[in-house]
Amino acid sequence: MPLQAGRYRVGAPVGHGGTAVVHRGYDRTLRRLVAIKFLDGSRTGVNPALSEARAAARLSHPNIARVYDFGRTGAGASYLVMEYLPGGTLADRLRDTGPLPLAEAARIAADVACALAAAHADGLVHRDIKPRNVMLGPSRTKVVDFGVATTAGASSTGPDGLVWGTPLYLSPEQLRGEPVRPSADVYALGLLLHECLTGSSPWRGATAEQVLVNRRLRPVPTLPQALGLPPAFLAFYRRCVSPLPGKRPTALEAAETLRLFTDGPPGASLRPPRRANATRPPRTRPRATSPRRARPHGPRPHGPRPHGPRPHGTHALATGPRAVAMAGLAMIIALIGLVLGQLTTSAPGDETHHRPAMTATAPSGPSQASAADA
Repeated sequence: MPLQAGRYRVGAPVGHGGTAVVHRGYDRTLRRLVAIKFLDGSRTGVNPALSEARAAARLSHPNIARVYDFGRTGAGASYLVMEYLPGGTLADRLRDTGPLPLAEAARIAADVACALAAAHADGLVHRDIKPRNVMLGPSRTKVVDFGVATTAGASSTGPDGLVWGTPLYLSPEQLRGEPVRPSADVYALGLLLHECLTGSSPWRGATAEQVLVNRRLRPVPTLPQALGLPPAFLAFYRRCVSPLPGKRPTALEAAETLRLFTDGPPGASLRPPRRANATRPPRTRPRATSPRRARPHGPRPHGPRPHGPRPHGTHALATGPRAVAMAGLAMIIALIGLVLGQLTTSAPGDETHHRPAMTATAPSGPSQASAADA
């Protein structure tokens, strides 16, 4: 294997981009695996490798791949020595396995948002968030390639008048040549989510020109309804890809929101689950063993069933004892009438005519209380 700077052993290539090739390497001095990225900056007249090294050196975050060294080969090509991540890129994962579940997509995007929040806090805008610049590690996701990163408020175009970035992931304001802001990275984060959940970019095109034409035809990317995503997540996604930069959340807000979708089923809500027992005591209702809950036996009384709104539970419970007292009084009157009936010539129909009505009156209070409490 060839050596660089007398200490790095260059292995087989593990990835490549438009102007860069990444090799697996070995640091003989520190005895560790590294990734060595070779990049030729002659095409643009600048040195993206040196820019990336300087930008990454300003940042120290668990979700940003570390840069160890910078140098030049004998042929004049620049190279970076970086942290080696064996998990491959997000682009490789989507190519091999297809769309991701919401929980996994949210976890990856949340890590990316955390990295962006750290860069934005330091005044940097990445400008090239896409699946190929997201590395999947064993425990966390890391953002790489700060080669076109710039300070917030800088021009979107380079010295040659070309817009820096990848056409599929550029924000509308970048395409218009406006100064780049952190909100441009959040827009690209929304498109990253789209690709994670659908397996493809919202726009197709073999060339940059075809992509731009398709973007004009469908300027606002939407997620398919067939995915069955929760409304709260869809609302968050629409904010990320809003054509208006001011409508988008910050990277920090995006990270906090995405963390809420990393656990549980895809239908999880943004709001935390309600805990009824912790906020209010459960309602109590009379037990079935209460005498006032007993329903009458035998044939139902004649006449239509009363209609109208059910009384309030407290009011219905207050009438229960009164109904029981009235039932007792009715029984006493009935006994007196029975005795008198033996002494007079009155017809027995008078007694039987009133008894069912009085019997039906007794449980009316508890019956209403039961219905109201239920």
